Amino acid sequence: LMFSGTLPPVDPEPDPSSAGLFRLPEGHEVHGWPMPVAVVDGEFLQEPPLKALASGVARHLDIIVGGNKQENGFRAFSEEEPERGCDGSCGRYVSPDEPREEMVQRLAWEIAGCPALLKTPFQDVKKVIEAKVLPAYEEELGEGKSSPQLLNDAIASDFSFLAKVHLISRRLSKSRCSRSLFRYQFDGYRGCDAFHGSELPLLLGVPDDGVTRIGSMEVREKWMHSWINFVCSGDPNTEEMKGAWKQFTESCTDIMIWDGLEGWRVDRDLVQRRRGLVATAELWEKLWLIEGPGKCQIF
Repeated sequence: LMFSGTLPPVDPEPDPSSAGLFRLPEGHEVHGWPMPVAVVDGEFLQEPPLKALASGVARHLDIIVGGNKQENGFRAFSEEEPERGCDGSCGRYVSPDEPREEMVQRLAWEIAGCPALLKTPFQDVKKVIEAKVLPAYEEELGEGKSSPQLLNDAIASDFSFLAKVHLISRRLSKSRCSRSLFRYQFDGYRGCDAFHGSELPLLLGVPDDGVTRIGSMEVREKWMHSWINFVCSGDPNTEEMKGAWKQFTESCTDIMIWDGLEGWRVDRDLVQRRRGLVATAELWEKLWLIEGPGKCQIF
């Protein structure tokens, strides 16, 4: 609902099923392929994954976790077709004059039915977005920069991917929750087109395999050598890095930034600058009662 298509003409009401599941308004059920949902069944999953990570289920593992800066970003195919996304673009076109209320409505639909809001009237769900989410992104992007498109791209990327990266990292960074943890972000090609999966053509395959690659083969070799080092030793640092890629811990939040044309660099302040990302991650914790029933204070 957030990233494509149109919103239903009616608002969802707090009408959970007898099993405690969110129900869409009658006549407006979702069609097509729904996103898969992990079920804590007591066999394959003994407890919610984030709780399992916090309790040390991965304490014996060396881990790299990361995502792409514009996972659900949008770039126009051309000036002649501004509403058509370019190849690889996963985001939604947003008109420059789209009202703020449209974003509030879409985001409210995204979170309606979460455990903490299952019985909450939709107007109050919208207040959560207006109070907890949009102000953080508008502050992060800065005055005059939070256009409807940029705002949508940032929020959509965080809601779908990057907030999960942050939640996983927070748990694994605690003492005895992983053997080692390294965090990265792919920034695209000179900072552009860091869409979902856009790094894969650069990294996968072999030379002369017919795949079109826009990145640098030198960067490809450096990145691949880093992954190989990690597989062999649990440490992704190469000789060139000289230990620059620090472990992500509670006291060190360095993130390795990869660019398909410019190579690698370390960003020590990314988490601190990403006010919207942090706000979204904190909201997910409350919406899904991750810390346990009775500990969620949304309003």
